Amino acid sequence: MSRILSTIGILATLAYVAFLAWAFGGRLAELRSLEPNHIGDFLAGAFGPLAILWLILGFFQQGMELRENSRALDLQAAELKSATREQRELLQILRGQLEATRAEVAIASRIASAEAQRTDAS
Repeated sequence: MSRILSTIGILATLAYVAFLAWAFGGRLAELRSLEPNHIGDFLAGAFGPLAILWLILGFFQQGMELRENSRALDLQAAELKSATREQRELLQILRGQLEATRAEVAIASRIASAEAQRTDAS
């Protein structure tokens, strides 16, 4: 889409410069005889619309980029939610493994206690 905006801007600029050349082409001698401040006023007036055109095109370009960035941030947020969900599932699995290990240690401790009592009794 930015290429379309650039193409529109370039074509509009070329058309406008062609219009200026057509409108003021026969008056170049008059333009050359103007004082410097009048030449500046003329150029500001003649090329002001182009500046506004490019400003508007830049505004639209920035809006498109902001929409793209918002979409990227939405996708990133969705991935973070998915990663959080997976981490919670992993945590539940690890808690289950920890409980199973505790149970095994408790059973092994009871067996060792029972065997120690048998050897003391013998």
